Amino acid sequence: MTYICTSNQAADLAQSIQLNAVDYQESDLFNCRPSELRALAGKILGLQSIKWHYLFTEKQQKLEKSNKLGKELNIGMHLAPSNLSGKNTCPMASKGCRAACLNTSGKGRLSVTQIGRIKKTKLYFEHPFLFRALMINEIRAWQDKAEKQGLRLAVRLNTTSDIVWENKFPLLFEIFKNVQFYDYTKIAKRFEHPLPSNYHLTFSRSEENQNLVDRVISRKGNVAVVFQNIQNAMQTGYQGLRVINGVESDRRYADPAGVIVGLQALGNAKADRSGFVVPN
Repeated sequence: MTYICTSNQAADLAQSIQLNAVDYQESDLFNCRPSELRALAGKILGLQSIKWHYLFTEKQQKLEKSNKLGKELNIGMHLAPSNLSGKNTCPMASKGCRAACLNTSGKGRLSVTQIGRIKKTKLYFEHPFLFRALMINEIRAWQDKAEKQGLRLAVRLNTTSDIVWENKFPLLFEIFKNVQFYDYTKIAKRFEHPLPSNYHLTFSRSEENQNLVDRVISRKGNVAVVFQNIQNAMQTGYQGLRVINGVESDRRYADPAGVIVGLQALGNAKADRSGFVVPN
């Protein structure tokens, strides 16, 4: 990849973005080096005093499980969920979902991680051109890494959010036609329109949207359900539907159509009494 954006041009772009100027094109940012874009983002967000975290990572339990299977390299992006950043990234999140959210699991419990996720979420809302350019540069680098290992890249865009990327950034799926994108979502309307061929969605059941489960299944969609005991659910099924194991891998795009993806209650979800977790 040849980058035509020089350091001086990146500095000029930073000033334009900070001033909310309109005399630059989004494509100008696509051609900046990743290091220059990160420095630019850090300056805008005031992240000089803490380490700037990349948008995407492979360091997450289910992603790591998936990557042990080979054939593909799975990565994901963590933003601040719900309205934690002051902007809502999970418009259909229920009370039970918010209480059971895995945002603070693993390294998510660290304050520096939470600060980074909140800052990046603010970048998404306040400087979308820059955010999208960072996404493109990072995915491009991950794709290069995957290809060198003889793997296909798979990207989970909403690891801790529920943004409608097919509307917010449709160009992404065109730029990376050979990349598999996937997500969980509680926004049922996303199943009512054609998705990019390389974007797979799994609907997430909560205590508030049970009425939508049948609708999604009728459209050959899959539904993720959190159970107190995933093994019991796989033996008995759920409302007459087959339950598959969604714990061992994050590769939802490889699941058969029209099934329930069983997930195990973890962390705060073990004590759920809202109905978000299905007792069994």
